[in-house]
Amino acid sequence: MRAWLLAIPMSALAACGLSVDGTLEGAPDDAGLDGLDDAGLRAEPASTPDAPPGSDGALGGGADVAVGSDTGNPLPSCTGLPAGWRHVALTTAGGVCPGGDQATDVLEKPVAAAGTCTCSDCTVTTHQSCAGGSLATFYDMTSGTASCVSSGVPFGNSPAGACVSRSSFGLGQHFSATPPAPTGTAACTATATADGATVTGTPLGLCAVTGCDAGALTDCVATDGDQACPTGPFATKHVVGQRKDLKVACGTCACGVVTTCKGTVTMSSSSSCSGGVTVNVDNVCYPVPSGGSYSYTQYTGVIAAEKCNPGPNPAATAVGFTTSQTVCCR
Repeated sequence: MRAWLLAIPMSALAACGLSVDGTLEGAPDDAGLDGLDDAGLRAEPASTPDAPPGSDGALGGGADVAVGSDTGNPLPSCTGLPAGWRHVALTTAGGVCPGGDQATDVLEKPVAAAGTCTCSDCTVTTHQSCAGGSLATFYDMTSGTASCVSSGVPFGNSPAGACVSRSSFGLGQHFSATPPAPTGTAACTATATADGATVTGTPLGLCAVTGCDAGALTDCVATDGDQACPTGPFATKHVVGQRKDLKVACGTCACGVVTTCKGTVTMSSSSSCSGGVTVNVDNVCYPVPSGGSYSYTQYTGVIAAEKCNPGPNPAATAVGFTTSQTVCCR
């Protein structure tokens, strides 16, 4: 379009019968110069009498004419949006919308970084047993400092926890026993959690456009979910969402269980293992009554400690949004 400069002296206007406000005296209102758009450009009249009526940039009494941008691309039609789509604009993250409001920050093509998924809350689901197994024993004959450096006869423990008959034996000055290793296979689970703050992507700003003009921003239409772009000029697709709506799926967390045992052993001369001498089984050298004659032992084992260790952190298997928008742009 060409810009028209109006430089007519006031006296000439009066001579032609024009009032000083630019209208013909006595002429209809739509005969005036009301075809100037906001940029000072004069719209050309429609060439065909049956051009469809519009709303902006039309000469009074004539057909509406779309006003182009500096590049000649027509603005979107406010009434011609595809059903279910709304008029929006894209800008940079932290940008300003045409009306002056702050753009909503959104993310496109989210990618989970290494370390986004971590394993935590390791829980033992199947425990090992400390009831079975044979005890290694140690003793010393010194009346001074306990040492328990001499190996004694192993104490069998079968069936586990029973009062077991054995050859008669006596005790030295000090006694210690090593608990058996745990038996059975432990099982556990560990929970994978995702840290959305580590997710990267393409940051963008999204604006709602009330009128027809997206201004200097990218002109687009939007709808909810991941949809195909509508037929027409809005063909460049972006699927975006807000960081608060990120959804990260993580792989399975491996885990392992480490169990240690402890217990007590009773050394007795009774077949019911009543009375006698009871000593903790925890590798500590304890003083005991020396001598004596014992022919029965009974071990009671319990779990001393059980540690559930999560394995290496799994990788993220999928990244998306719980709520997303499809934005299709010119």
